[in-house]
Amino acid sequence: MFLFEILSGAFSAVIGFVILFFLVGGIVTQNQAILTAFGVAAALLLLIILLALCRTRKNAAKKPRKVTTNLAGVTKSNASGTPIQQILRTVTAGREICLVREPQNPHDLNAIAVYYGSAGIGYIKAELAKELAPLIDSGAVIHAKVVRVSGGRNRGCTVELTIPQDAEAANDTNDTNGTNDQQ
Repeated sequence: MFLFEILSGAFSAVIGFVILFFLVGGIVTQNQAILTAFGVAAALLLLIILLALCRTRKNAAKKPRKVTTNLAGVTKSNASGTPIQQILRTVTAGREICLVREPQNPHDLNAIAVYYGSAGIGYIKAELAKELAPLIDSGAVIHAKVVRVSGGRNRGCTVELTIPQDAEAANDTNDTNGTNDQQ
């Protein structure tokens, strides 16, 4: 916005200087000086518009942020009672997974369960869930996929989350207004 204010001031100054320069110099008539000034002003106005469009386009072109993390709770059983270790034997790298908010979870109000098909395979770690929960609650779609399943007897699962930048920006705005504060 600061650049826009500078260019707007320059726009007004150029009109005045062009008219003054041509009139004092006696080079052209008053009407010609005014027409020249407006021609220069139109060119500056076009420059201001182009700069504003470039700035808007730059902001719109932000790439989503990718986060890779290991799932928590993979040594437990899921909500249906199936041991997650048993499910992880069938999990394939590259497959999409689903993130499901569990705001009523007694262990963590920010809990985000991870599902492979219809089977729960763990949770997003608490620290990351605290950041992502408000985004999901506000309607952001966070894409997730399995990166790898590691280990032998005790398996672990690494996932990649794709977080849209516009969701983070909206959440930052809400945080400054206090709308996402949880007591």
